[in-house]
Amino acid sequence: MRRRIKKNLRLALEVAALCRRIVPAWKISYIKAFRRGMRACRQGRFDPAAAFRLGLFNPAVEREEYRRYVSHGRLYRAQKVLNPSDWEPLARNKEIFYRYCNAVGLPVPSVCAVVYGSGAVWSSSSGEVDGPDAWRRMLSDGAFDEFVAKPSIGAHGLGFNVFARTADGFTDGHGECHSPEALRDALAPLVRGNATILQQRLKNHPELVRLSGSEVLQTVRMFTLLERGGSCRILGAYLKTAQRGRLVDNFGGWAVGNIQSTVRLEDGVLVASSRITPDGNGIISLTHHSDTGVRLNGVRLPFWSRARELVCRTAPLFRPLRTIGWDVALTPDGPVIVEGNVRWEPSNQHGDMLEIFETLRRAAEEGQA
Repeated sequence: MRRRIKKNLRLALEVAALCRRIVPAWKISYIKAFRRGMRACRQGRFDPAAAFRLGLFNPAVEREEYRRYVSHGRLYRAQKVLNPSDWEPLARNKEIFYRYCNAVGLPVPSVCAVVYGSGAVWSSSSGEVDGPDAWRRMLSDGAFDEFVAKPSIGAHGLGFNVFARTADGFTDGHGECHSPEALRDALAPLVRGNATILQQRLKNHPELVRLSGSEVLQTVRMFTLLERGGSCRILGAYLKTAQRGRLVDNFGGWAVGNIQSTVRLEDGVLVASSRITPDGNGIISLTHHSDTGVRLNGVRLPFWSRARELVCRTAPLFRPLRTIGWDVALTPDGPVIVEGNVRWEPSNQHGDMLEIFETLRRAAEEGQA
């Protein structure tokens, strides 16, 4: 009983704090916003931040607006049935993921090195990197002229950075320069038991650079479901387009500005685009990219048929994991698998998440039968 009271109090405090971002606490509409938020979180089982991003705290929305969307908690219950927990590390742990993809011949970014929390370093060219001299020799390889660093286990772009060799050392995506010695400390995993993957930096197809004006890697998220008979079904797809000045193309968290565009599965044409409002409270529709002014809707993605073929070839190789959200890079040379997400989050802003969720829920029920 006491635990439930504490949980409800924490929820109410978090909802109240978010409400103050859009309505002064002394206004009558603040109470309405608070009720909207609490209803979405309690009855829709939304995380407060996720409900806020969808605009469900807005006093102007309908009381039952949250029913149009799917919370991460509801989606996860279906994913938990479809994806056995013992097999999740095959996709969730990026070190395991990339090694496995290489073993089965899938196109993924090359891994240059792995930095472990213990201080140990493994290099793809020389194996163990023992001592400062070996570290400097490793960095002298051309593979480190430009590379990305990401945690082996993580999400939402947290811990992600890019590095480029300069005359003074290595400059990261925030403009900070690191000497070879300081770089090792900068790459140390932030979380105990985690590791940092150092990886080839992929380039966007020129068409994606034209759309966004950004060289940041912009991927297509593609949701797949393996049917009981073994066939692969693509449930949905969207392009994640980065805003200038951002290191990642993510839409979640408080990544306001980045754009998502629904991709028509048959031909790879962008049919609807949206982004989070500047205050982080709600989704607004777009027809043109906010940085470049280039029209998004109607654009046909390059290599779309090859991208579809790639994920349909990849998904069965990850059985018994049955539903995965694939991040696919469209490079000048074709599609490349960047990551696989077993706990992919609902993309409610596209308007088709309820249909996708029902498909997964039915598959989960059939799997339990």
